[in-house]
Parts: sequence; C-alpha cells; structure tokens
Amino acid sequence: MKRFFVAVLFLALIAGCATDKKVTVPQDDQTKNISGEKDAGKDALGTDKNGRVSGRDDSLDKTGKAGQLTDEQIRIASRDIFRDVHFDYDRYEIKDADKAVLTTISEWMIAHKGARALIEGHCDDRGSNEYNLGLGDQRAQAVKNLLNTLGVTSDRMETVSYGEDKPLCTEQIETCWSSNRRAHFVLTK
Repeated sequence: MKRFFVAVLFLALIAGCATDKKVTVPQDDQTKNISGEKDAGKDALGTDKNGRVSGRDDSLDKTGKAGQLTDEQIRIASRDIFRDVHFDYDRYEIKDADKAVLTTISEWMIAHKGARALIEGHCDDRGSNEYNLGLGDQRAQAVKNLLNTLGVTSDRMETVSYGEDKPLCTEQIETCWSSNRRAHFVLTK
C-alpha cells in the first residue's frame, strides 16, 4: 500500500510539473521501417527521432494501396501509441496526464488518415449495471470529444460502453478497480 501512495504521489508530481514540451525517447537515426528498409530518422510508426509523427501517410498495405495501414502497423500502434486512459471513481473528466497520451494518439491518427478507432468506455463493478453503462459511455465520449478537438474527425471514431462487463481485474481492491475505470482503444483500418 505504501508503494501505491508513493507511485500516486510521483505521478501527481509529474503531472504538476508538466509543460508543453514533449518528452521523447532518443532513437537511432537509422531505424528499419515495416518493410525492413532503412528509413533515415523514422521508425515503423512514422515517428522521427524526436518522437514527432510525420504529416505524411505513405504507408502501403499488402495490395500496395497508398494510405492503407498494414496489420503490423496496427499491432505496433495498438501496443505503443494507443494507451488506455484512466478515470477517477465515478468521474469521466480526462486527467492532465492522460491528455498527453491523447495528444500523441491524435497526432498519429492525423498522420495516418486510413486509421479508425473504436473507443470503449469501461467502469469498475461498483454501482448498478445501468449506471455503469451510462458512465462508460460518458468516458468514451469525453475521449472522442478531446480527440476531435485535437483534429481527429468524428467520422473516424466510434464509441461503445461496456460498463462493468469487461473488467481487466476482478479483485475487490482499489488498484484493481482503478485499472478497470478506463477508455480503451481498438484500432482498425
């Protein structure tokens, strides 16, 4: 329990010290793209060595159609870009720390015009099923609205609420409940 409070304090400190500057992980100048070719300064997701997403979507699918995402690109983006957004108990406001996650998601979606996302709203198991379905919907809509504000068009996003029906964790403890209070992304072509 002590570790939990230290972790929460650390995250609060980081969120309080946030600036408009992006934190990036240095990458090699020469990285391989999905096709295995060397692409100076860009990784398989189309980000440069500073972590910025390029504005072009020149990826090719297996049939060679420009603008289409490959299954590998979707798998990598789902793992590395589309992180869950978590919510406080009985709330649907997006936390400051998660706004940075959504900014990264919006930049990637703007750069990859063929991408679409299903935003799933989830809740912990406290409260009635009907209430949690409504709260899950509000969470998914809040995420969609912020992404729309950041430049992703509404027609590329859908929302669904699962309420308490698809928990990540089933223990009756706060750390488990907090992991279930989330908006989850399913990236599609």
